[in-house]
Amino acid sequence: MSCLIDSELWTCVWDEIIRLYNLQRELLKSVQTKSGGTPIDIAVSLSGDLAFTDYFNKSVNILKDTQIQPLTSLQGWKPLNLCCISFGDLLVIMISDKKQAKVVRYSGSDNLLVAEFTKVKKIQYLKEKKHHLHISIE
Repeated sequence: MSCLIDSELWTCVWDEIIRLYNLQRELLKSVQTKSGGTPIDIAVSLSGDLAFTDYFNKSVNILKDTQIQPLTSLQGWKPLNLCCISFGDLLVIMISDKKQAKVVRYSGSDNLLVAEFTKVKKIQYLKEKKHHLHISIE
């Protein structure tokens, strides 16, 4: 679940549809992922766009209005969690088949490696709290 304003929230629940509801539980909008896979994580940017990770087609996507625009397609990496940080950038945790993980910061179409981890067993979450990044990795 993710929201930008207090009266609307985005959800994704074990299917390929991302849904926007108001607080009266009325469906306002729904969008299907291009791959048909379940989004692993969603986040709303400061500009109100929805970002989501698509594990199955190895991409990070932005939903603007009703159009899905790929931010990036990944080779050898699968995106998991993401969060929009206070100055508008997007942080994404990615994993490889070689038990490696990395956090990448996207600012527009530019990306910057924030951290890389080897021998990862489990990643629990990624979030920002008062300009500090919290990552739980075992």
